[in-house]
Amino acid sequence: MTTRGEDMRARVLRAALEELAATGVVGISLRAIARRVGMTHQAISHYFTSRSALFTQLAIEGYAELRAEMREALATLPETDPAGPAVDPTGRAVDRVAAVGAAYLRFADERPTLFDLLYGGGASLTDGERSSTPPGRPSGRSSCPSSPTPAPTAGEATWRSRTSASPPGPCCSA
Repeated sequence: MTTRGEDMRARVLRAALEELAATGVVGISLRAIARRVGMTHQAISHYFTSRSALFTQLAIEGYAELRAEMREALATLPETDPAGPAVDPTGRAVDRVAAVGAAYLRFADERPTLFDLLYGGGASLTDGERSSTPPGRPSGRSSCPSSPTPAPTAGEATWRSRTSASPPGPCCSA
């Protein structure tokens, strides 16, 4: 049995998802969410300590939905022989990666604004902060080879030691 507070918290989260779908990550506001629930924007603080807390909870629930979809996709695959997991003659590993990838893409296609919230649409949803980092580019690092960059990360160093190319980035595809 849920309490009235738990029910209202769930209603605020549903309203936030509806507002997110209607306006996108950049346009979402606590006032609009509060209007959908029929309360003042200050009343939301009774259920969530801050704007960040509300959007963090949305992200937690979004990742839980994505995880459930990925698990469901994996559950549809045929069982494999547990005696030989080190050798995969049937390509089961490839099938598993493909199933998870398809679930990920389906989630992105069916819930684009929630996906944007989870994987960064260029806007920060913290209390009053806005990101100046363009979407798809890590903060503080340019992936374009013509830009000056700090020392490579361990992953980039490994990539470069195995190939003659730079890792692909948003401005230069490999």
